[in-house]
Parts: sequence; structure tokens; C-alpha cells
Amino acid sequence: MLDRARIGLVGTGRMALRHITALRESSLSKSIDVPVVVSNRHGPLPAQLASNLLGAAVVPSLEDALRAGPLDGVVIAASSNNQASLLLHALELRIPTIFIEKPMAMNVLEAEAVEKALGAAEAAGIFPFVQIGFHRRYDYCFSGLRRDILRNLVPDTEYNSSTAVNVRSIHLISYDAHPPADQAGVTGASPRFAEQAGSLFIDFSTHDFDMLRWLTSDDFDVQTVMHDKVEETGEEESVIVLRGRRTGCRAVVENSRSCGYGHDQRAHVLLSNGVELRTEGHPAYMPNGIYPDFLVRYEKAYLEQMDLFARAACHARRVAKGLKSEDVTVENSRRGHLIGLPTISDATASLQLAVQCERLLQEKIQP
Repeated sequence: MLDRARIGLVGTGRMALRHITALRESSLSKSIDVPVVVSNRHGPLPAQLASNLLGAAVVPSLEDALRAGPLDGVVIAASSNNQASLLLHALELRIPTIFIEKPMAMNVLEAEAVEKALGAAEAAGIFPFVQIGFHRRYDYCFSGLRRDILRNLVPDTEYNSSTAVNVRSIHLISYDAHPPADQAGVTGASPRFAEQAGSLFIDFSTHDFDMLRWLTSDDFDVQTVMHDKVEETGEEESVIVLRGRRTGCRAVVENSRSCGYGHDQRAHVLLSNGVELRTEGHPAYMPNGIYPDFLVRYEKAYLEQMDLFARAACHARRVAKGLKSEDVTVENSRRGHLIGLPTISDATASLQLAVQCERLLQEKIQP
């Protein structure tokens, strides 16, 4: 019988279902097992999730999950307001491989606590693999755009700075078809789902902030925020203007949670040498297109994301058994040994931009 990596699941909502489905479809599906689900919900698991987890035990805490045997990894996809505490708990329990959905934290204090806990673990010689759920990094359009940007960049040098090429401007369009409350109703989620998910900036724009930093290799500050929300319907939209600290890159992020015609996310980039790049229309990639929702749009990206996580968990399993593992690139996620892997530091930086947006809005409301 195969010695499978044991992965626990925290959460029973649509993202938990999405990640477990991706694990089941992973190229390493025969090398992993999901024997336990952590959930405080009473009654049976949602039908679709249960069909993916035949025989899995349902327990109320991570400690209870570990009593049934050691875990090589855990997927945390619970309510947004519980994410940080669950991640801290998983680090405390020394689970070697951790995937956590965004937002990793709801405020900077929580994010700093996670950073501190990870630093303490590393100081003690423990290097957990922690993967943040920024799924767009695994998408064929956005990852292709990043490759095109890197191919065109020419670094600044001490002797000839006039030849430097960097990202002059970037425009991110990120439209969701329906507000969170409507999405919750369709998926059967609790009415409290939308309230617990965080603001537009923490829950939604955080993906765009991560894309800005990843695509440009720069850090940003928020200059201006224009925001509108219809309380009766939950429809919401914003335009965020940012500036790159190192390159001076000008960035505009458009968000909408009431697009109407479908789910639409794309990026346009202008380099300082006049070259224009974009996610859609490139012959090497499929067109962006319009999709009914983000789960359909990023189906392949979620699969790639969980395939990487499965590899990390299998690596941890082999290390725990004292066996040689060929996949040594996942030993330390925080220091970016795996190109493109979103880290805790990336999640914190995106959260800080979201907090800047909220602060600017409050200053406009209460000058």
C-alpha cells in the first residue's frame, strides 16, 4: 500500500471544496490522503465536499486532527476572520506544510503576529512551507505576462542608467459579476459570509495588490482612492491610484463587484521603452474572455496551486520518514527559493496597501 502524505482540511465552504477538488485532480492525487476535516459546523458536511472526502473524520480542532495521526500538511480555507489564528495555531503545532487562503490576516497586527511566529520557528531551525492563496500567480495569462515583462526588462547600472527598462505604468481591471452576498446565496453559504470576508480592499483588491508587486518587482504606496457602494444591494466599485517606490511606476486598479456581464480580470502594462504588454490577445495564451465566476476562470490555476502544495506535502512526508526526496526546492518558502511562490511577506505587503486604502477613505469621510 502506498505511504500517502496526510493532509488535513480546515473549513467546509466553497473554497475548501475548490481546493480539495483540485487536490483530487492533482497529478499527485494517488500520493496524498485527506483523512480529517476541521469544522465547528454541526451536522453533515455539505454534500459536494463529503463526496470528495469519503471516510474523512470531522473534528472541532487541529489538536483533535493530530490525535488521529501526524499531518504532513493542512489546507486552511475557513472564515476570513479566523484565518490568522488558524495559521498561528498550525505553526505552533509544527505542521510542516501549510496552505492558507487569502486574506491571511484582517489587520496589520495579525499579520505581524504571523511574521513573528514564522521568524521564531526559523530561529529554532524549523522551516515550514507556507503557501498563500494568491491563485492568479498560477494563471496562464498573468504568469505569461510576468515572463514577458522579465524578458523585456533591462536593469539599471551604475555606468549607463539611460538604458534601463522598467514598468512605466500598469492598469489592472478586476470585475466580479456579483456582490459577495449574492454569491453566498447561490453557493448556500451563511448570510454572514459577506460580513466576515473583509472590506473590498482586504478581500478583493488584495489580489490586485499582489499582482502589482509580483509583475513589477516593486513596492507601492496608495496615492488616491475613489470608492462607491450601494448599501441596499451590496454593489461596490473603486479606482485606486498607486505609485511604485523604486521605479516610480504609475498603477491604476479598477475594482467592481457588480459587473453584470460576467467575471473579467485583465492587465495592461507599458514599459519605459514603449513596449505594451497585456494578458489578453497574446497569441501564446488563450484569450482572457468573460466567465460566469472566478472559480471557472481560474480552474487551471487552482489545480496548479494545489499541485505545488501536494508536492510540498509529499516532500515533508518523505523527510519525516527519513527518505531521500528529490524535491528540495520547497524546503524554505519564506526566502523565495521557489520562483513565484507567494509568501507571508507578500500577504502582509498586500494587506498594508489595503489598509492604506481604508485609511484614505476615512480621511475623506472625516477630514
